[in-house]
Amino acid sequence: MKRCVIILSVLLAACSGSPKEAVLSKEKLADVLTDIHLAEAKINEKHIGSSDSALVLYQAIQQTIYKKHGVDSVQVNRSFEEYVKDPDEFLDMYEMVTNQLSKQVNPNNSFKKNGQNLSAQ
Repeated sequence: MKRCVIILSVLLAACSGSPKEAVLSKEKLADVLTDIHLAEAKINEKHIGSSDSALVLYQAIQQTIYKKHGVDSVQVNRSFEEYVKDPDEFLDMYEMVTNQLSKQVNPNNSFKKNGQNLSAQ
């Protein structure tokens, strides 16, 4: 959770002002953030000794997530910043994230992929 707050703070501080055209749709941003939260959870469960090592791993995974979704950090940061300006839109978008996460994580904290349970190792 602490790491999530730090990442969200960095996302907010990274950019100032943005053209509306650069803002990702709520659905697209929700998909990206869902994958980011899943990656964070998997890294946290690995109990990596060094926070520096965990950060390097996270940054590598984050780049893979951006590539998967065809976005870059600037687009994600700008979009996040725009949605934060409108709390109702932000809450709608994050509700999509939580709904997607609840579909991908079982009560026993294992992850699902294509309907199959995966350990969060």
